[in-house]
Amino acid sequence: MATSSNSPPSAAAGAAAVSMEPDHVMNYRGGSVLGKKTILKSDHFPGCQNKRLTPQIDGAPNYRQGINRDRVEQMEFRLKEDILLESTRYGNKILVTDELPDGQMVDQWEPVMHDSVKTPLEVYEELQEEGYLVDYERVPITDEKSPKEGDFDDLFAI
Repeated sequence: MATSSNSPPSAAAGAAAVSMEPDHVMNYRGGSVLGKKTILKSDHFPGCQNKRLTPQIDGAPNYRQGINRDRVEQMEFRLKEDILLESTRYGNKILVTDELPDGQMVDQWEPVMHDSVKTPLEVYEELQEEGYLVDYERVPITDEKSPKEGDFDDLFAI
């Protein structure tokens, strides 16, 4: 895995040196969602889409795993907490993995501010507070199997 030109953050003056090497960072992750030996991938990671499922939707973003809306939203909130906690160790930056068009994976450091990490629910709530007329609905569909008939019923009910 390559590392992009975004250089790793330097340790704060006077702080204990912390390894910024991608392998070290991933091996020492300790969140409830962003756990040991996991990557935080940028969205729309084409290589993760299950090509054996039908129908295939050209350009569709990643399908998120989930059993129901509540469980997915809880996992997203815990992931947000994991990102914020881990970023404090690395100078308010988080290691993210991106996939290039040729399939190569590249690690890069992204800046993190407390108010820049939001769950989809939080984004929609903010839009509603700002006066936008948007509704928030979720129908989690796993990437491991085709959608269930009830998933389509849920989508049409929206």
